[in-house]
Amino acid sequence: MRGHSLPELMVGMAIGLGVVGAALMAYTASRQTQDNLQAALGVHHNAHVALRNLQQSMERIGGLFVMTQAGAVQWSTPYNTKFPQLQAQRLTSYSDRLSLGHWQAFEDSDCQGNKASKTELILNDYVLNAKQELTCRDTRASTNNGYQALAEGIEEMRFRFAQANAPHTALVWLNSDEMSQPEHVLAIEICLRVASIEKVQATAPGESCTGQFVAADGRIRRVFRRVVALRHRSGLAP
Repeated sequence: MRGHSLPELMVGMAIGLGVVGAALMAYTASRQTQDNLQAALGVHHNAHVALRNLQQSMERIGGLFVMTQAGAVQWSTPYNTKFPQLQAQRLTSYSDRLSLGHWQAFEDSDCQGNKASKTELILNDYVLNAKQELTCRDTRASTNNGYQALAEGIEEMRFRFAQANAPHTALVWLNSDEMSQPEHVLAIEICLRVASIEKVQATAPGESCTGQFVAADGRIRRVFRRVVALRHRSGLAP
């Protein structure tokens, strides 16, 4: 039997190495695609958790409950200046603080899901911590509960408020440091910039809530916006 010559063996080895190299490149590209997909899913999951919790608290503002006073059944007051239901503060150029209150008799759970509060008003305080996590706590809780992380990878959190300065007047959109009449706010715009926890192969720059670009560092970034109408506020719409 005739064996293979050296050139034939070298050609065979080259072809084999080419096949192995192509397979390795295909595997690497597939793995990068999978990593990018997982990172994007994580970004959308954290945004969904944060937006859902914020929206639930916002929609409870001004909610009434039935009360009995002097033998008569009547609705509770929708707003009490002694217990403000809406407070906002500009902390940094990318971070706002937001406190959202509702009557405990209307809904007895706070932003952490706790139902042990015995106070008249539940006041959910939302703030970003140093780990870029959205945290919250009921600041009026009878127990000294700490801030609990709800979602991670939140790099930016900003709010705008649709305020009617008088009943039936045009709405004005105001930032957290401009809102002056919380009882006249009819809607709140949420803007979150969310980044993936792990670095992947993302090279495109990201965008902030103010339209500025964020330098690429390998993380996937998305900006999420949502406008929430305060459905229990009545008599103020223009």
